[in-house]
Amino acid sequence: PIWREELTAVFYSSRLDIFATPFGFWLRNFPNFQKGSTLFTIILEWGGPILLLGAFVFGRHWWKARCLTILCFVLLHLGIAATMWIGLFPYICITLWLIFIPGEVWDLWTERFRAKGFNKMTLYYDGECNFCLKMVRIVREFFLLKDIRIYKTQDFPEINSLMIQHNSWVVVTDNGRYFHWNAMIEVMRRSPILRFIAPIMNQKVILDFSNRVYRWIASHRQLMGKMSQFLEYRTMKRVNSLYWINEFLGAFFFVTLLMWNLTTIKRWNIKAPFFQNVTRVFHFYQEWNMFAPFPKRDNVWVEIPAELVDGSQIELLTGDRDIYSIKNTIFPSVVKNEHWRKFFLNLQGRDDYARFYGGYLCREWNVRNIRWVPGVRLRKFEIIVYSQLNFPNGDRGGISKVLSWHHYCFKEDKPISPSSL
Repeated sequence: PIWREELTAVFYSSRLDIFATPFGFWLRNFPNFQKGSTLFTIILEWGGPILLLGAFVFGRHWWKARCLTILCFVLLHLGIAATMWIGLFPYICITLWLIFIPGEVWDLWTERFRAKGFNKMTLYYDGECNFCLKMVRIVREFFLLKDIRIYKTQDFPEINSLMIQHNSWVVVTDNGRYFHWNAMIEVMRRSPILRFIAPIMNQKVILDFSNRVYRWIASHRQLMGKMSQFLEYRTMKRVNSLYWINEFLGAFFFVTLLMWNLTTIKRWNIKAPFFQNVTRVFHFYQEWNMFAPFPKRDNVWVEIPAELVDGSQIELLTGDRDIYSIKNTIFPSVVKNEHWRKFFLNLQGRDDYARFYGGYLCREWNVRNIRWVPGVRLRKFEIIVYSQLNFPNGDRGGISKVLSWHHYCFKEDKPISPSSL
């Protein structure tokens, strides 16, 4: 209901202080926008994949429909990144969506650069150097400059004399002639994908270093030819057996991932042990249950009041002498990254997590990182987990306090339980 009826999923997600960015805090002032965001997410996650796979129904405009779908998902993940601290997740998702960009987009982009004359360039290489031919062809291919012309310098006496004079390939454009690394920078300037880094490559420090490297390579062409001899020109051949193996593996893993996802829907109670085992062997298994079937509704924060060997007290997460200094508004700022956020959320009710974390804190203080009170060792501390429920009207409920763990850094301090006598 939080997702499909009340439309409060984004509302509750934005009120998890441990995740909220400053922009996320600000958006709490717009509950109607948050309802709209919830509805947008539901429609996109249901309709987006259908539109992506069924874009052919739009005829010759199919690629525009696909681009619109990709744009919507990219905006969704940018919105998540802007409002929540959840690490690399949105950026990885955006990167993965790029594989669905239709070829028509790249063709249009290439045509735009071609219309601007970016391809009006000629590369001249030493015809007696097979390595040089390979390099200029690689540059043409991977810089997306398939229309530029490539010639041997030996076929043009004037260019050949320039090559001998500078011991360099020669790049000729409508703006002039370029040599060494300066020629590479000019090629980058005309590349649709590398033109943005050309100014960086033109910085004096990088330019000087790159020119030295280029001159060394130019003076050792025979050695570079031996090192690059594995780069051979081959005619592409279709091997039918490999083709069908590839098709079979693609279909098999598609079905495997589909079945794995179906087994994660608890209410359907689908069992597929074979496919589940396959996903575990290849580490394909994932459970996207962070905000499903509904987001967390309670804020969580942790306090670690500690005692040092001199009897003084300190709060370990902040170093504050007020041992109960961690409050719900302070705690998010002391959490280092998304891995620690996930750890603290799982800390309650997990004695094994708390025990190992306690040992880590003792070592961190006593062995490697005596930060706030040099020379004084950490003796014992408690790990206390607090939680506070969020209500639909924006208010918060009472605070729940749970002693998750009591840790002793030294065996002699640990009380002897009656069962061990």
